[in-house]
Amino acid sequence: FRNSGYLRAAEYLAGADAGVATWEAKYRLNYWRPFTAIRNGHLDDNHRTDADPVWEAFLTTPQHPEFPSGHATNSGAMATVLMLAFGDKPGIPIVASSPTNPQFPRTWNRFSEAVAEVIDARIYSGFHFRRAMDAGARLGARVANYVVKNSLERNEHR
Repeated sequence: FRNSGYLRAAEYLAGADAGVATWEAKYRLNYWRPFTAIRNGHLDDNHRTDADPVWEAFLTTPQHPEFPSGHATNSGAMATVLMLAFGDKPGIPIVASSPTNPQFPRTWNRFSEAVAEVIDARIYSGFHFRRAMDAGARLGARVANYVVKNSLERNEHR
């Protein structure tokens, strides 16, 4: 399973399948985002919530349904494939950088730390509620487990 070609194929297949599961759920469930929920808190039939009509997310909010989080689902799927191959703690630092901001690399010791950071970042940005992030990560992990067990044929003779 640690064959790099198989591992990459499983990782990206799990990510793609997680995306399909995410988008199907988003439009079937059609949950509002924090931006809409906070600005319209008076419309939720909960007397304990009030509207804050001027609330803004930290960044521009995507214009599609909130639940489940696509970033968490995809990150959960790809991280789970890597965890199935190497365990949560691979023994070396995990370093990722963005082509748009290479001066700000992110470093983790566990794959689960990377997923946790994705979860927190999307909540802090105002894009998602924690429930959508946690559900997305769980959905991604389930997809990854299925992909690894069922979707690729291994050729051990190479």
